Amino acid sequence: MVARLLATVLLVLGILLALDVVGATSAVGAVLGTAGIVGLAVGFAFKDIVENYLAGILLAFHRPFAAGDFVDIAGTKGKVVRLASRETILMTLEGNHVQIPNSEVFKATMTNYTRNPKRRFDFEVGIGTSEELASAQKLGVAAMERMNGIMNDPAPFAFVEGFADSSMTVHYYGWVDQKEFDWGKVKSEAIRQVKRALDEAGIDLPNPIYEVDVYTEQGKRAKHLEKDRTVEPEAAPHDLAVDHEIDRQIAEDPEAQKRDLLDEGAPKDDAGAKAAKKAPPPATG
Repeated sequence: MVARLLATVLLVLGILLALDVVGATSAVGAVLGTAGIVGLAVGFAFKDIVENYLAGILLAFHRPFAAGDFVDIAGTKGKVVRLASRETILMTLEGNHVQIPNSEVFKATMTNYTRNPKRRFDFEVGIGTSEELASAQKLGVAAMERMNGIMNDPAPFAFVEGFADSSMTVHYYGWVDQKEFDWGKVKSEAIRQVKRALDEAGIDLPNPIYEVDVYTEQGKRAKHLEKDRTVEPEAAPHDLAVDHEIDRQIAEDPEAQKRDLLDEGAPKDDAGAKAAKKAPPPATG
């Protein structure tokens, strides 16, 4: 774009210089006046296009994301396919293309979930009001510490958040290295393991509770029936590897083969900028 702009400026200067050499000074003035009016009209007509082009250049310089990064741009989540001259193209986790004008990308609040490989997840568990909360915290954290996929530094932890309608809310937290493990899969497995640990310890995980008193004909209160608690059996280790399905689809996407401003001027050792476009082989085992 810069090269074309310079070529156009040099061409116009050359024409003006040639007119001045041949003595057509009045023609030079007319050309300059016409160029000013035309430039003003074109500027208004192509304001949005020019704005998107300039925003694309600034994004290419600042590089707030790389191809394959998972980002949230003003509420739209997806992996970056490429940065074009006028728009940024994302592929959502549903496999849909989203084209966002570069001017909106440049001005929008953006979250890059990939730039920092360490990402935290969290979930809430309702604990019975008669249970020992410290024990529930320790059991849940210990279950996450035994898991493959959850980092030891920073270590997982749990907080008591407060009162719910029929329970106490305990909030569990853990960190995932996204270079090795899939964030969503690890969170899912952590929820399962924490529930299993609490069930094994006999800790009450109540649903919303409504008390109904039942009396016999003699006016005596009937005995409540207690439901037997079942513990989920331990399953085979779950697949926690990084999910590259969207990356493979991006690699096969014709849009990804077109010119990408993110490629230009990138350092040679920045192999991660395009690594996502080279789909790895599916995980086995």
